[in-house]
Formats: sequence, structure tokens, C-alpha cells
Amino acid sequence: MSELKTKFEELEKRIQKLIYLHKQVKSENQNLGELNRKLELELKEEKKKFLRMEEGFAGLKANNKNNTNKSISGIKQKVNEMISEIDRSVTLINAQNKK
Repeated sequence: MSELKTKFEELEKRIQKLIYLHKQVKSENQNLGELNRKLELELKEEKKKFLRMEEGFAGLKANNKNNTNKSISGIKQKVNEMISEIDRSVTLINAQNKK
């Protein structure tokens, strides 16, 4: 009978240990679940930031292209004005040489 009692006590200790380990694993699982939710929220926020940055970059790129086009148009206009002035000067010089 003593041997049976010892086996039951050992069995009870094992069961208590299993219950303790189960509680630890359950607690760790809950902590990991909370950490996972937190990380998923952070990931969503980072994705939103990334999209905003992409949109800003696209806007900046378009703005730079627009400014470059305006600058090129301004330079072309100045060159055309210079050519016109040169043409007028050449015409005046030719007219004076003919007299």
C-alpha cells in the first residue's frame, strides 16, 4: 500500500508540474499574442508612412520636372530674343553699309 501511495504522490507531483508548465506556456502565449498585435499595428503605421513618403516623392519629382520645363522654356525664350536682337543688328549694319 505504501508503494501505491508513493506512486500516487509522484503522479500528483507530475500533474502539478504539468499544470504549472501549462500556465507558463499559456501566459507566454498571451504575451506573444499581444506582442504580435503590437508589431502588426506598427507595421501598418510604417506602411502608411511609406505610402505618404512615396506620394510626397512623386509630387516633388513632378514639381522638379515642372520647374525644369519652365527653366528650359525661359532659356529658350531668352536665346530667341538674343537671336532676334542679333538679326536686327545685322539688318541695321547691312542697311548702313549699303548707303
